[in-house]
Amino acid sequence: MRNRGFSFIEVMVASMLTILLMGPLVALFRQSNQETQQSLDELLAMMYARETVEHFQTIIDSAHHSQRVPIGNHKDTGWVDFSQAGANTFLFGKRKIADHNERLIKARSLVFLRPIPPNYRRLVRFYPSNAGSPDRYLPDPHLYTLDVRIEWKTLTSQHFNRSVELTLLIDRNEVTPR
Repeated sequence: MRNRGFSFIEVMVASMLTILLMGPLVALFRQSNQETQQSLDELLAMMYARETVEHFQTIIDSAHHSQRVPIGNHKDTGWVDFSQAGANTFLFGKRKIADHNERLIKARSLVFLRPIPPNYRRLVRFYPSNAGSPDRYLPDPHLYTLDVRIEWKTLTSQHFNRSVELTLLIDRNEVTPR
């Protein structure tokens, strides 16, 4: 009885089978990694969009109705980039401040959003809701639309090729309690 071990051909066959079985597993891991990255990107984009909507809604709620001015417009090209909004960005224009109440309104309109990574872009529009409506429709002066779009580049792209958009209708009639 001779104990010779494995022959060269047996080792080669076993190696080829291992390589053939590992190929699909590596592809599966790679695809899983890409899908995980896409999910993470979408989750971050939703978080940035939600944070932006909440911040702007807080500013809009704290400002007097007459102080609201549109940001951008209802057309596709009317987006304003707030990707790296700093502490000196005001939402309600650059008017001269006349009294204490207006100073308070301007102070409350300060846009200070957390900076986002360079592969993301934060776009905002704030406009009267019926801005694109036909002339025969009478506008509701208290109804505004706030659109927030977060765009981002995937790992293999040089351009912003993915996006998520949140839209908020804001109706703030000035009600004075009795």
